[in-house]
Amino acid sequence: MNVTMLKDVPTILFPAMTMMPALTINVTKLLDVPILKFLAMIMMLVPLILAILNLCQNEDIDCDDHNACTTDTCDSSSGCVYSWDVECDDNNACTEDSCDCTEGCVHTDIACDDYNACTTDDCSHEDGCSYTPVDCDDNDSCTEDSCDYQYGCQHKTYTCDDSNPCTDDVCEEGVCYNTPKTVDDDNLCTDDSCDETTGEIKNVEIDCGGDACMSAYCEPTEGCIYWSMGCGAVVCMESSCDPVDGCSFWDTVCDDNNTCTYDYCSQETAGCVYELFDCNDNNDCTEDSCVNGECINQQVLCDDYNTCTIDYCWEGDCQYELLDCSDYSLCTADYCYEGSCYNDEIDCEDYDACTVDDCDANAGCTYSTKNCDDANVCTDDSSIQRWDVSMLLLNTMMITTVLMIIVI
Repeated sequence: MNVTMLKDVPTILFPAMTMMPALTINVTKLLDVPILKFLAMIMMLVPLILAILNLCQNEDIDCDDHNACTTDTCDSSSGCVYSWDVECDDNNACTEDSCDCTEGCVHTDIACDDYNACTTDDCSHEDGCSYTPVDCDDNDSCTEDSCDYQYGCQHKTYTCDDSNPCTDDVCEEGVCYNTPKTVDDDNLCTDDSCDETTGEIKNVEIDCGGDACMSAYCEPTEGCIYWSMGCGAVVCMESSCDPVDGCSFWDTVCDDNNTCTYDYCSQETAGCVYELFDCNDNNDCTEDSCVNGECINQQVLCDDYNTCTIDYCWEGDCQYELLDCSDYSLCTADYCYEGSCYNDEIDCEDYDACTVDDCDANAGCTYSTKNCDDANVCTDDSSIQRWDVSMLLLNTMMITTVLMIIVI
């Protein structure tokens, strides 16, 4: 390609030339320059092109805090973030898990020794330390087996002596038996006993007594036999017999010690009658009772222990009506707390910077698009400028490529 042909190339193929008049190159002179000087000139043009394009270069920063116990990340808004969230749990209950800033996770075996000679100490990966009581049973039923936390198992022989000469003391299968000595002479007319001081067995003849009201005698095979001479029975009368004075009579006293009953003696039933007071007020919402001789009609307590309900009784059933806290606005959250109504404004934030958030009492939250017009006709409130810079860079690259092909 000669110079004349290069000049005839339509400028429409190189729109960038019209944007950089100060960089017009004399192609004829350029052909006389050695290839190295030409490449040097191209390199000199690169900073100028970059300055025109005003391109930014963003390099990632290093957020490493050299701490093995943190997770290092970078937030585009706040910068480096160091989270102490390294998980060192090795799921082993027999180790103590920690984190060293240099070494990272450290797992140290735990000591399960409880310094108790009465336990077997062990450790399970799932459950951790366990202390199993030592079995001190020596299979001797007549020893008392125990464990001393310092010395371990102890075996003490049972002492079954109860220091009572009237018992036979033995140990059988680990149980002491202190069996009273046999003193019964098979005679029901004697009082049989053992002297706990000397151990002597005594069989003393008993006295069955007898008085003005009762006769008595003793039969060796049956014991004392009594029969009453009787005072006779009279309706609603009480009687008794004094061993010395004999029979006496008095009116029957009917008292059940209940002040809420009518107490009397009935000739018809031949005995005491206790009629409860009728305290029924025929009101299903009262609890009827009698206390100290007086009727009490206690209002039924309808309390659900909720201060946000109206509690009352109706036809025997408790009613619990919720307080109406509604203010009939879709822009509030209505509720009751400790007996008081609250109408808190709701949050209509949609976290969209391009909307205007509002609330209408009838419609609820509303979101309208934000108006970004700055009323300046010299600004383009869109992303078109980013495309213009891209086209300029593309044209510049095309010019450089064509020039290199011509020189070669």
